[in-house]
Amino acid sequence: MEDSVNNKNKFIKEFIKERLDYLDKTNKKFKYLIETPSENVIQNEKEQIIIFKVKNIEIYKGPVTILGNFDLNTRIWLWAWVTPYFTSKQTKHSRDILEYGLQLDPESNSFIHFYLKNHFISSRIYFETDIALDVHLALSLYIAKTKFIYSKYDKQLNLIQYFMVN
Repeated sequence: MEDSVNNKNKFIKEFIKERLDYLDKTNKKFKYLIETPSENVIQNEKEQIIIFKVKNIEIYKGPVTILGNFDLNTRIWLWAWVTPYFTSKQTKHSRDILEYGLQLDPESNSFIHFYLKNHFISSRIYFETDIALDVHLALSLYIAKTKFIYSKYDKQLNLIQYFMVN
């Protein structure tokens, strides 16, 4: 029994490490965009386009969807798919991740399927640590297969809004 628990723990650690490595590689590749000051990022929510500029020169333009919001006061994640003021087009990748979670078979006898299913179908998630949020973002990026995740801080609401950029 103890070996089974140790094997599950080892598998989960490896699984999470692989996803965090994927997030790290992506963040390095798109660092020049991720670190673009928000005043140089234009979002056209109607057309779902994000434009990154440097010195008024467009350096990247691509499709964007809303992944979710992280409230810094409560440390609660809220998926975009549960937020009523976003359109279905704006929440495409968020809903794709929900669908992924719904399709995981709870009878697969896989602890990781149980964990992921629970994680992706919960509309709100509490993250005690920043690393837990990073794991969440890494899993989301891996499943959605977008190019990178861009975040924007809302000072008035004290939350971070996360976007999937293609």
